[in-house]
Amino acid sequence: MPCQLMPIEVHPILKGLAEHLLAEAEVVQQEVNLESMLVVLPTKRARRLFEHFLLDAAEQRGVMVVPPEISTPGRMIDQFVRPTGLPASPVALELVDRQVWMDLDPSQREIVEGPNATETGRDALIRRMAQLHADACEAMVDFENILDMIPEGVAGGEERRRWEVLLCWQRARAERMEALGLQCPQCQRVQSVVQRDVSQGWYSRVVLVDGESSPLRTAFLEALDQLGLRIDRVVPAGALPEAVEPFRGPDPEGWSAPHIQLSDASIHVADGPQDVGALVAGIVKQSEVERTSDLTLVCPDADLEASLQSILPELGVPARVSNAGLQLDGALGRLLHATLALLGGGWSEVEDALRIPGFASAVQAEERVLEDVDRSRRLCVGIHLEDDKMGGRADTPKSVRELCVRVEKILQPLRRSVGLAAADAIVDISCHFLDQGLPERSRGESREVAASIQKFLEEFRSAPGDLIQAVPAGDLLKMMLRSLSSETLTPNPEDTSVEIVGWMESAFDPAPLRIVVGMNETMIPQLPSPEPLLPDSLRQQCGLSCQRTRTARDAWLMWLLESSRCTGNLVHYVVARESSQGDRLLPSRLLLPDLPETVDRLPRLLCDDLDQSMRVEELGEQPNADAPAVDFPMVPAVLPKVDRVSVTEFSAWLDSPLRFVLKKLRLDQTITPWRAELDAMGFGNLIHGALERWGREEITNGPTESASSIYAGMKSHLMAYVDDMFGKKRPPALQLQVEIAQARLKAFSVHQENLVAAGWHIEHVELHFTDRKSNHPSAPPTIDPLIREVTPEIVVTGQIDRVDRHLDGRRYAYDYKTGNDGSKTAEKAHRTVLKDGEIRWHDLQLPLYRQRLLEDGTGEVDVGYILLPQHLKKTRVDPLVWDLSDFDLANKCVDEILRRLSALVTSPLTDAELEDQGAYDDDRFGVLWGNGLRSVDAEDEELE
Repeated sequence: MPCQLMPIEVHPILKGLAEHLLAEAEVVQQEVNLESMLVVLPTKRARRLFEHFLLDAAEQRGVMVVPPEISTPGRMIDQFVRPTGLPASPVALELVDRQVWMDLDPSQREIVEGPNATETGRDALIRRMAQLHADACEAMVDFENILDMIPEGVAGGEERRRWEVLLCWQRARAERMEALGLQCPQCQRVQSVVQRDVSQGWYSRVVLVDGESSPLRTAFLEALDQLGLRIDRVVPAGALPEAVEPFRGPDPEGWSAPHIQLSDASIHVADGPQDVGALVAGIVKQSEVERTSDLTLVCPDADLEASLQSILPELGVPARVSNAGLQLDGALGRLLHATLALLGGGWSEVEDALRIPGFASAVQAEERVLEDVDRSRRLCVGIHLEDDKMGGRADTPKSVRELCVRVEKILQPLRRSVGLAAADAIVDISCHFLDQGLPERSRGESREVAASIQKFLEEFRSAPGDLIQAVPAGDLLKMMLRSLSSETLTPNPEDTSVEIVGWMESAFDPAPLRIVVGMNETMIPQLPSPEPLLPDSLRQQCGLSCQRTRTARDAWLMWLLESSRCTGNLVHYVVARESSQGDRLLPSRLLLPDLPETVDRLPRLLCDDLDQSMRVEELGEQPNADAPAVDFPMVPAVLPKVDRVSVTEFSAWLDSPLRFVLKKLRLDQTITPWRAELDAMGFGNLIHGALERWGREEITNGPTESASSIYAGMKSHLMAYVDDMFGKKRPPALQLQVEIAQARLKAFSVHQENLVAAGWHIEHVELHFTDRKSNHPSAPPTIDPLIREVTPEIVVTGQIDRVDRHLDGRRYAYDYKTGNDGSKTAEKAHRTVLKDGEIRWHDLQLPLYRQRLLEDGTGEVDVGYILLPQHLKKTRVDPLVWDLSDFDLANKCVDEILRRLSALVTSPLTDAELEDQGAYDDDRFGVLWGNGLRSVDAEDEELE
């Protein structure tokens, strides 16, 4: 039976789905049997809600119901694919991953780990490799496929060499699993789907309620369809803004930039977490909801969630998360973490442990022992537990000496046990801690945490003996704490506080009032975790989950949230302007629809004019009228008069007048989140910075003639620049980019040698023409800006990467280009000449550089690019070969743009100019996230 969409008209959507399934089912003797149906729901909470609605609907119809099987998208395939061997548990997989990696040749591991790998860094790397393996299986590719997609020549082959090692690890992992008689669950799923080894079982129908898919799930659903199963994908009734395919779900291409219309009345702006709390409390108060169950808060960010938990009760809104907290945040978890720290620590860790409830009684310590330890440490500077200075002095308190003995007594079983004995030692110390009568945050907490520990250790004990026989207790304890780090406690059913749920729960919550806080970039849509081994662009090319698929999923959830609420139910969105750490935040791209709504909405989202009427004051406090307002003038009320233009802004106008206007609104001043790797702009700045320093040395010491000496100088300045900017400890992704930069500079050194041999030497680097002079004593000298006769009130500014002079007096102005392709020549970048002779201008950068230098009257000027692309063989000097008439046409285009900018205040953008969206149409949020914008200096904002 063909896969199809199932429109649901009754909302909330899970309630409508339950009623729909019962209404179309056959009733036999007052019973509806749905056990041959599999319902796929995205979260456990959605499952509980659906079960509740199903039972409620059955009661209203006066029938009994045999419920369907319910699964999550990740576990759906396991209902139809039966293992042909012994599936490896997560514990066994982690042990195999580590042992296989450690069995590789040290020289191979160093290619990926780097020369100074630590145990902590190695553990993190192995977990990343395991996750990459799982992601690759979900995309139905392996590491060999990924290696084939990495281009030759990057950083001299460094990236490919890394993936060659990873491929060796993946193959050795498969051999090791086979030797142990274990089966990798991810590989088994892929193999079964590819070979169509899928069993229908007792199911006749699958109902999908999720918005995220993958190549493996799509192929699996196609296999079920061929078996004759009925497959329904649930969607809200009505027109969809983008395509939703029955097998694949929401199309990532369309849903990554959806056309979702939201009312401005439902969008609110707040400063930091405190103001967000005041705004949320005000919305709740004005809504007049009478029960906390009628209200749900949606928060996608853990830091903001923690802040709201402490802020909202003070404003009269009791709030709690949808669980009772992380299991290991309680007393038993903290004691086990302290024990792990003691195994590799000393007296400082003992002091920390003594502050945890239950530890002092576990080691039978006296009440004042913490004070005695602190005093002895100050007197003796004691560090290690076995430090003689702490126990050998005559004035050392007896309590400290006894404490040392007792701490060692509980640690000894962990220090000397391995394998099964290590598991027993962890059980013993956990039971010992539980016997101390630990405090509980919720009823039954200790029992729930103990059950999770028992389950983990049972998986460890069931692993093959060859895997576990040499695992020390300390490593096992670390594995266990890491495995349980995200496990949560069951919430207290008697707690009636307002529930704070995650973003994935928002669309399925039935509360009449839902408030989504944190509608910001990096939160919704959430950024994927930085992956040094596989950048996002390559993940997308390989079919792995990436930023585009994450954005598409979140857009689908937002559409579901809006379109599946009952009439009269409200959803409010709160945009925070500052994070808990004080960093500025951008509004989520999901709040920015097509033009002209985006242009109208941006000033309200980003300016410093906030609506204070909806906020509530903190209980017991009066507002301080003298308190300064938050300084957040990101967007002026109107576009200021344009009296200065940088040379790079001409390309923005030529591409899209709208993009130019948005850039003039200073939207590039937002602080972006830290990333483990540089984006394209940051990587370009890295090479620019190194070449600037090297160029200044060349000006001082004369031209270097040999390519080897030129490269040595460039490399030295690159490493000095990197150390100054990022320090000597750098993440692997950044170190890889440094090596790529070295390879590009080495390729360019040969061309620099040719320039010197031809009689050229560097006269200026980063030559800035501007009317603003820097007050910094070490700032290089500047020259006057370019002023055109047609608009003397507008100054044209810019910064030329490099100016060379020949022995005969000629000059050459260069602009460094580090774009990966290397095919965009100076000619192609500046204009396209159509068949009828019409010129379509793209950029005016080099003609403006030439014009400014000509006005000095110190020699003829040629211009061009120095291309430093990813493909090293394409490195070259690329001149702009024009005659005088071509440059005259470029100057006429400059004058036309300046005239239009001069009249912009009195004659705003026309409809035709607004419709000319250019690259803004391809990525209408690019200017917001800083794409293509060089970083600016506070003293000289037009510097580019």
